[in-house]
Amino acid sequence: MSRAQAIVVRGREILMVRHRQGSKEWWCLPGGAILEGESPADAAVRELEEECRVRGQVIRETSVVTYGPNDGHYTYLVDIGDQEPALGHDPEYDSDGQILVDVRWMRLDQLSERDRAFLWAAGLLSVPPFGEMVLGWGDAVSYPARSPNGGAEGANLRIIEHRRHTRRVKPGQHLSQQGVDLARKAGKGLAPFHLVVTSNLPRAYETAIAMGFAVDEQVAWLASLPEGFEDEVPWNAGIGRIAAAARSNPEGAVAQFARRLGEFHRELAARLPPNGRALVISHGGIVEASAVGCRPDEDYAAWGPAFSYCEGVRMYFRGTVCVRIEPIRVKVEG
Repeated sequence: MSRAQAIVVRGREILMVRHRQGSKEWWCLPGGAILEGESPADAAVRELEEECRVRGQVIRETSVVTYGPNDGHYTYLVDIGDQEPALGHDPEYDSDGQILVDVRWMRLDQLSERDRAFLWAAGLLSVPPFGEMVLGWGDAVSYPARSPNGGAEGANLRIIEHRRHTRRVKPGQHLSQQGVDLARKAGKGLAPFHLVVTSNLPRAYETAIAMGFAVDEQVAWLASLPEGFEDEVPWNAGIGRIAAAARSNPEGAVAQFARRLGEFHRELAARLPPNGRALVISHGGIVEASAVGCRPDEDYAAWGPAFSYCEGVRMYFRGTVCVRIEPIRVKVEG
């Protein structure tokens, strides 16, 4: 089935939508199937309005890519003026089955190699200023290498997944059966980790074991937030507010703890081999502060609520520099 999509740019940012199906997530241009009797250009404008709640005007076609019989992908440069996009919906799915989960202005360096590849196919090079940007990138080779779990993660990138523990039987310290089941689900299909680190609380190291990974190290200070942290922001306020607290008070408890966590992750990355992987299991608030410490200038405003059980962040390091970060969300039953 043929599809149409829209390129909408604002400065050096591109309007992107995030899709989630099961455990898989990806960013792409707003777009979808061309309806019977509909022109590709009209389909691109309609899909943009459905998914991003903005009305657009086609400027020109940027690309037509044919993947097979009756499977052409048409892309158009579209102008939306000063309208502000908002998360819409995909009418092909009911309200409980929506795969459209986010809409955001994105820079190229915030996207994976995989997602950027589809932008090149869509003709982004013909849209100013992106062609000139690429010409200034130099000759360094950065073609993605195949990671242990079969994905393209980037040549010599080290990956750290930092997740919150799974469910426990409160007020006790040990996992509930529901928590064990959730951790098994979260760990299913993950490639082995070269290093697994948890806090010293039972619910943390039991989570790693339930996910299917032996624990190599326990770090006591990953078990709790420092004094003064929750005076500045609640532990469950979400990463957007935690990042804002760190920025607004650089010498406060939140900012100092985030910097300590950032250094911890950089040291962990340095211990990994090229394309190595590490798993960290800790607790609510600590996971969010870790992300802020590793990527303090990242825009976390649209990342949503605090991480729930087994959720967290996946961080990509080139050497000891975190070059990309993305959220990990897990659907919790019941």
